[in-house]
Amino acid sequence: YIHHKSMEFQKFINKLNKDGSVWKPADIVALSGLTKHEIKQFKLVWPKLTTIKKYDLVEQLIDLEKDSASVDFSSVLISCIHDDDIGIRKASLIGLSQCEDRSLIKPLIEIIENDASYEIRIAAIIAISGFVTMYQAGKLGSGDFEKIRKCLFTILSEREDHIEVQCRAIEVVGGILDSSTESIIKDAYGSGVLELKKSSIRAMALTSDIKWVQLIIDDMEDQSAEIRYESVTTAGMVGDETIVPYLIDLLQDDDSDVQLAAISSLGMIGGMIAKMALNKCLEVDDFREAAELALGNIAFDDDPMGVNMMRDDSNF
Repeated sequence: YIHHKSMEFQKFINKLNKDGSVWKPADIVALSGLTKHEIKQFKLVWPKLTTIKKYDLVEQLIDLEKDSASVDFSSVLISCIHDDDIGIRKASLIGLSQCEDRSLIKPLIEIIENDASYEIRIAAIIAISGFVTMYQAGKLGSGDFEKIRKCLFTILSEREDHIEVQCRAIEVVGGILDSSTESIIKDAYGSGVLELKKSSIRAMALTSDIKWVQLIIDDMEDQSAEIRYESVTTAGMVGDETIVPYLIDLLQDDDSDVQLAAISSLGMIGGMIAKMALNKCLEVDDFREAAELALGNIAFDDDPMGVNMMRDDSNF
């Protein structure tokens, strides 16, 4: 098998070397799980490709990886994040958003700290957020995590000039549960800048801490529909049942996105009162689909093993 795979890789490299050659989507499977030696070969060929061909290959790699769990193109995509073309770098970083390869952490930090393009830095922040999740799940060492933490906290302490970079960093920091996180969230929340406040509310959701409940409730009456939407969405993730009556009130909101977010959050929080409100939503055409999904979430949370369903079936 290994010999066959190596032969397929060599065939594909030869195709890439030929100017004007066309490859089939099936051919690129040969780029899955490359050895260090094969990656070196790929890096030698990569600069010879036209920008259009590079785009085409990266997009096919990402699409195929989404469709098949049996392929792993992370080593190829990691080598593409240093390309001269901004679009190719960004696409490669987006393709690496689910990557768990520790070797990616160092180049991501370098990009976040030094890249001239704010779009590339944002894509790198999104990619590195997955490693924060890994740390929380006990799948990443404290040494790697501390490097990520220092990088993100430095961006925020130095008041990075591009607001979108700040926003994405704040949202990732919400998953870093330490003493500095709360002050960062509070600073962004009280900044008077809409985008920063929205990101601070999203960060509250990642902390899943009930200390934010009163702020979330207050924001459900904000004049901005965007803030109301974020607070309602965060309410579901925080999961405190005291918020349920306020979510029910927002089923009458004049913004449909806020209404649908309230339905979703009621489904995430659950409980008898939420269930009653959602059953009433079934009677409204615009709410029915969202309410059915929310009620399904409550039913699953109440009976994750499907025991009650099996009992019902046995009665027939």
